[in-house]
Amino acid sequence: MASKRTTTDGVGAVGEGTAKKKKLNTKTRTRKKALKATSFVEYLKSEALVKDYFLTKNKNLSFHWANWSETCEYQKDFLFSDVSNEMKLKNLNDELFELKKTEVWLKNKRGCVKMSLYDVYEGYLDNRLRMTWFERDGILMSFENEAGPYMSLANMKWFNKNIYAAFMFKKLLTKPIPFRGFRVGMEAPIEGKFDNSPLNSVLLRLHQASEFGVILKVEGKNNLAKLENSETIQLEIDVTPFLETKDGNFEDIISSFEKYNFETNKGKNRKIVNLSTNIMKKYNNDRNAVSGGGEHFYFFVPYTELFKAPQHQELQAIFSNFVKKVKDELDSELKKAA
Repeated sequence: MASKRTTTDGVGAVGEGTAKKKKLNTKTRTRKKALKATSFVEYLKSEALVKDYFLTKNKNLSFHWANWSETCEYQKDFLFSDVSNEMKLKNLNDELFELKKTEVWLKNKRGCVKMSLYDVYEGYLDNRLRMTWFERDGILMSFENEAGPYMSLANMKWFNKNIYAAFMFKKLLTKPIPFRGFRVGMEAPIEGKFDNSPLNSVLLRLHQASEFGVILKVEGKNNLAKLENSETIQLEIDVTPFLETKDGNFEDIISSFEKYNFETNKGKNRKIVNLSTNIMKKYNNDRNAVSGGGEHFYFFVPYTELFKAPQHQELQAIFSNFVKKVKDELDSELKKAA
């Protein structure tokens, strides 16, 4: 049985980029304690849909219900099993509907149309509109009025990942779309160098881990340009807690990650891996990188490419089994609550 963990907001405040970006006004009641212990199933039933579930007190490991098909199905079944349970979805809808109060103007050669910021996000979620509106130059956007000033819609400066995530949560619960495979959330720092040059260093984050690979997070459009214009990126990955728990169980994982500080520890288990930047042309990474308004971008790397070198290949199974152990424990808790 997993010990009690903590939760906090998974959406959070709107990032920088434009003064007109709209904040999500969280209407859920503020708790007396910012970090209150709760069980995994209690998290699914009672916490706001935008919140993460922290498996460790130091927030090294986290989980969000949208990152697993089983918890997506659980949320849908729970929310629509009783009218009183639908309040969580209503609160999310109320927050998103606030965006309807923000007027924007879209303009191209044929004319200008006024709509709400809510409509812009809805358009971005539509794959057909996303290709014609957001992935091509030619459409301008203004938060002021029909006279401007305007910016390119495609530059994504209007975009906020937290608002977008909230729209995705709503879509997962109300539309028949594919669910994700299980992912564990992390924010472990990774030091990187483009073309092995100390003058082209970059800080990445190990953002999520699945049974098949990791999602890396990088800040800034400048780093995206460097990645696209380089041949390789060298990564220095601290694998200490993964190695410490390779033969352990779920509780061993929690104990190890709860004590470990990725930010300050400079342990001996820091592995140097070289990754071809061709990775951006695979796994839909090039398309995913356009999101984020210049603040950040994400890309997926399978373990077979991340730990391709012979001396690192054992890490493929170690990372994959780490994720499986966490998934199996949460699956066990779900089944006990059924």
